[in-house]
Amino acid sequence: LRPATGAGVVLAVLMGALPAALVGLESAWLIVFAGLASLAMAPLLARRQAVSVEVGSAPRTLRLHAGRTTPFGLELMARGDARGLLLDVDVDGSARSSERAPRLAVPRLRTGIATRVTIPVRLGARGHHDAVTLRVTSSFPFFLVHAARAVHVPLRVTVLPRLLAPAERTLVERFVRTTLVGESADRAARMRTSGLPVGLRHARSGDRARDIDARASVRKARWIAFDRSDLHDDREIVVGLVLRVKGRASSSQRRAELAFEAAVAHCASAVELLLRTHGAVTLEESLPSQERLDARAAAALEADAVVSRVTRGASAPLLDRLAAVHLDGAHLGEDSGAPARSARSQGGRRRVIFLPLSPLEFRRAAEAREASSDAGSTWIIGIDGSGRALRLSGAEASTA
Repeated sequence: LRPATGAGVVLAVLMGALPAALVGLESAWLIVFAGLASLAMAPLLARRQAVSVEVGSAPRTLRLHAGRTTPFGLELMARGDARGLLLDVDVDGSARSSERAPRLAVPRLRTGIATRVTIPVRLGARGHHDAVTLRVTSSFPFFLVHAARAVHVPLRVTVLPRLLAPAERTLVERFVRTTLVGESADRAARMRTSGLPVGLRHARSGDRARDIDARASVRKARWIAFDRSDLHDDREIVVGLVLRVKGRASSSQRRAELAFEAAVAHCASAVELLLRTHGAVTLEESLPSQERLDARAAAALEADAVVSRVTRGASAPLLDRLAAVHLDGAHLGEDSGAPARSARSQGGRRRVIFLPLSPLEFRRAAEAREASSDAGSTWIIGIDGSGRALRLSGAEASTA
């Protein structure tokens, strides 16, 4: 229980009416008694509203991206009529977003009737949690006091990494759509050759009118469609994340964490876009030693530096994996026991490694504006704590 805005108004009225009552105005005593009665009854009424709410049923899992609002459906029951409720959801250990946490206003819950509500949820920190806390707040009546109650709801919560805003995705999208998936010339060649008819087949549901071969359909007395070629890019794309910050000794822990979270956000945005546009995607986490970690992240490309590898076909989704990584952490995956192969031995592979940098290292790399040769189809992107991205190796260095 805590005082609300209405309590201050009532107290101000009481302070104004009390002197008048003391000098003999009987009507002023009525105002004083009514104000004191409302202040005494408001906590009891507000607490009764909050305590009467119970959770009837809830989903088993909840998946959402950090910083994004996601609807969460619950079935609520009330032991008595509850009015003027505010509902919001939180998890233990998860920082709130910088924006104000969304809340749902429920005018009334009737006694014994299950009511389905959809609560907007926005969490600020990625990770895995085993429960959520439903906070029920009542200010009935007249906003004199706030009565709050926390209801523990067991379910598996996965807060996925924060995805980049559209204005921040320029460099990542350019890598995914041109460099990783295919250069412009390769893409133009595939567009010229894909979709050509390579045979005939019986028409199926969903075929378009231009796919029907009219002459063959008349000759066979049934619908015949073209069997068009569907070319796919089979080359595996590897998205890597370095679990240490370059220049860690000269940067504070807070700056190192900001740089790492920005690198995770860039990595998650690349993975999310690749999963929609490409088939073979692999996530690698590398933990090179600090003394061997240079601006080109050469240690991250060595076979013995890979401590975890998760493919798209694994049981854990790639974004779920990124929700659990942390700075200087070695999370072993299910297939981590398999020997990692060198990037140079995989000719069909394309790699992009996201490397968190301290502010000083990022500034030095931006001033150098040097790009190493594109050896082994591998690109290194440095990320600082403010979210700026800098290509450290590849065909041409660029910033975003």
